[in-house]
Amino acid sequence: MKLSKNFGRSLALLLSAACICAFSACGKKEGGVIKFASVAPMTGGSAASGRQQKLGIEIAMDEINKSGGINGNTFAFDVYDDKGLKSQALTAAQGIASDKNIRFVIGHIDSGCSLAALPIYSGVNLPIISGSNTYPAMTDKNYKNYFRTCMDDEQIISQETNFAVKELGFKKIALMSDDTEYGKGGRDVALKELHKLGLTPAADLSFSGKGGDFSGQIKAVKNAGADCVLFIGGYAAASGFLRQRAGTGLLSAAVLSSSSCMNTELLKEAGKAAEGMFTVSPFDPSSPDYMTSSFVAKYRGKSGGETPGELAANSYDAFMAYAHALETIRSEFSQQQLIEALHKMDVFEGASGNIKFDEKGDVQDRTLSYFVVKDGKFAKYTPTKLG
Repeated sequence: MKLSKNFGRSLALLLSAACICAFSACGKKEGGVIKFASVAPMTGGSAASGRQQKLGIEIAMDEINKSGGINGNTFAFDVYDDKGLKSQALTAAQGIASDKNIRFVIGHIDSGCSLAALPIYSGVNLPIISGSNTYPAMTDKNYKNYFRTCMDDEQIISQETNFAVKELGFKKIALMSDDTEYGKGGRDVALKELHKLGLTPAADLSFSGKGGDFSGQIKAVKNAGADCVLFIGGYAAASGFLRQRAGTGLLSAAVLSSSSCMNTELLKEAGKAAEGMFTVSPFDPSSPDYMTSSFVAKYRGKSGGETPGELAANSYDAFMAYAHALETIRSEFSQQQLIEALHKMDVFEGASGNIKFDEKGDVQDRTLSYFVVKDGKFAKYTPTKLG
């Protein structure tokens, strides 16, 4: 039975009715277990992102397994910790590639880690879907086994920059980007978009992806008379910057962070220093859409009340993309068949929006939601000036 566009919605309804005879597994003999890998930073400064990925995958996998699986097969996964480091990503990828029982991969979170590991996965034709690799050039490398359920920074940072200028009215924007592929790619997009708007950055600053001492950058922002800091980096580094910024009293320049910073861990680490920070995300956890609200409820139940971010939703959708693709092929399948099925699968409604991959492995037609930190929470901000 071919899955429909509303597969996810139908699945949730079936589960809520305690119906376990779903998909084509209904009426078939019990099959085997399809093993896959999740690879992400599970320790270190970005561990909260790894946790979001793991929980998002678990929710999706549990839904499928409880419904009877796909083609008689259920799923199980191993977790690999790449610590957000290229060297560890290579080690993890080598371990994954050497395990012949692993049929596909979800991860890595850091774009640089994925770029380092992709030749290994490609060498064994292992499908991989990332929910967070926003570096624009990721899908220009001609890896047919690579896909992503997130928007790239060509889409995110360009919309974010227009939000800063056209909606919030900032004219003297300081760019602050980390020294990773993610930060460099985002900076390039921001520079290009500012040029289109007839602006040059008040300051163009960089920092280590791990964060650390921001005193030099903070002084440069102040000396430049910037009215806004466009921060392109991870939530851990942003937390440190926000705390140090508050400590120096540099509160005249607003902060607009990249989508990776919409993480509840930032609110915990930065505390009151995060108040007033703007951020963006293609995922809106307050959306009344059934698929989104259902996922958010399940995530909160599994995480002890936390609100999921974009990465959790994208990771949920990454697993569901594999489920959709596998439904269209036989119970016994080759890696190449799965890769081809991912490229050909019909659009489906995911937790983060509609999912369908183009020829490069990208998802398209996404828009951003805007947020501001208010009273320790990410509050929805509704633009009034953007066209």
